[in-house]
Amino acid sequence: MTLRLNKDGYLPKGIHKATLNEIKQRFGSSSSKRKELFKGFQSLVQLLRKHKGDIKEFLLNGSFVTNKELPKDFDCILIVKKDFDFNSPEAKQLRRSKELFNGHILTAIEKDTIECRRLVDFFGHDRDRKPKGLVGVIL
Repeated sequence: MTLRLNKDGYLPKGIHKATLNEIKQRFGSSSSKRKELFKGFQSLVQLLRKHKGDIKEFLLNGSFVTNKELPKDFDCILIVKKDFDFNSPEAKQLRRSKELFNGHILTAIEKDTIECRRLVDFFGHDRDRKPKGLVGVIL
């Protein structure tokens, strides 16, 4: 998968599936700031891989997946299955995502399709409502 940015510096509208290695090559290696952010993101992915069965979809977004030279952080949408244990130690780590991983994670439950669509639509646009794509992380 090639993660190509459009003239606005975003991925084209839609969800673009990518592996961790593809994300690293495209977004996580061009500057020390990007390397730092990727390191936190990689730690998050390692945590989530231990619980793949509980995860419906994992989407990456934010300034990290743009052409911004010095992104502040990354944003993620984690769509979990309806029986996800929000009291588990892992869920508690997710609530501390900024501190532990240097990124933000919003969690939605798969059965709440309206909320899931709302999150994807919100993050699928910039502040000026220009459409942008998200990365569907292959765990």
